[in-house]
Amino acid sequence: RIVTIVWLEACLTAPLIFIFFPCCAVCGFCSSGTGRIDSEHTYTFDADEGVCKLDKNNFVTRLYPQAKEAGVKIGWRVIRMGDASVSTKQETIDQLRRIHAMHRYFDITFDPSAERVEGKA
Repeated sequence: RIVTIVWLEACLTAPLIFIFFPCCAVCGFCSSGTGRIDSEHTYTFDADEGVCKLDKNNFVTRLYPQAKEAGVKIGWRVIRMGDASVSTKQETIDQLRRIHAMHRYFDITFDPSAERVEGKA
């Protein structure tokens, strides 16, 4: 009888736990608290040091020390530098020149969920 009561209470209260404590609070699956996987990661870098090497579609192909330390991964795609969206390597280079002339530190936003299509790099 005690097992039945405990099982019944667990079945009735479990949905309430997930309503008041979304998956992020329970398992740490995402950091935004929205219950969705974060699709963008923004890091601040020193403009006087290299960050990473990109292919023509803005996918990271090589990491330099400050990117490694920040947790950037090979295969992530650069989608924003500073406050400007970038979609090609040339746009990224142009934006980096503007940033480098004006700032010492700058933000890069990566999309780790972007699909890299082989043969298009």
